[in-house]
Amino acid sequence: MYWISLLWKNIPQLIYPALCMGCGQILFQQEEMICLSCIYHLPFTDHLKNSNNELCQQLKGKVAFQYAAAWLTLVPSGRVEQMIYQLKYNNKPAVGLFLGRQFAKHMLEAAQFQDCDYIVPIPLHRRRKSTRGYNQSECIARGISEILLIPVLSNLLVRNTHTITQTNLSRMERLENVGGIFSCKPLPDAVGKHFLVLDDVLTTGATICSAAEKILESFPAAKVSIAAIARA
Repeated sequence: MYWISLLWKNIPQLIYPALCMGCGQILFQQEEMICLSCIYHLPFTDHLKNSNNELCQQLKGKVAFQYAAAWLTLVPSGRVEQMIYQLKYNNKPAVGLFLGRQFAKHMLEAAQFQDCDYIVPIPLHRRRKSTRGYNQSECIARGISEILLIPVLSNLLVRNTHTITQTNLSRMERLENVGGIFSCKPLPDAVGKHFLVLDDVLTTGATICSAAEKILESFPAAKVSIAAIARA
């Protein structure tokens, strides 16, 4: 009876096996979302260990942030790009939760984000969120929150303008595309709080800096740090 029960429970897996979001290979029973080979070959950055990392240098002067870090490097046609594609365009919000949890486990080893009071995911315009069904950055934020136990403020920032996609824009066009697109809702007792502003992929940093600046404008003595799953 035990073997019959075990077989019955695994019929869906036999018919529709779970596939790695990085390479598309069938996952073994102990693997979740991505296979061990893809985990081993992920292009990790050193941002959580280096207080003067390349992302901090890139964003310096754009907004008054405390710390900035991206977990992975996005390589064209690589594993990270494939996972982000599955998250954003293939209706796989669970990938965001998974990536957030894994990022947070590495954050536990770094002191820079330990005093954050809130996680603020970059919002989508309501039209794009309605089409996609969810905000991929919020999914990542929920995963981080599960590990770090920092509350997520998914509605603090509002995206007022439905900007065109950034994917095919030049760096200058990206900067012009996000100017003044966010507004910020009131938040009681926000004075002096530390906000972790989070996005899925950071390229020029124009979007996330615009969001961080809006938070600093809205709350006296607030602090912001910046994080992303990947840096392109």
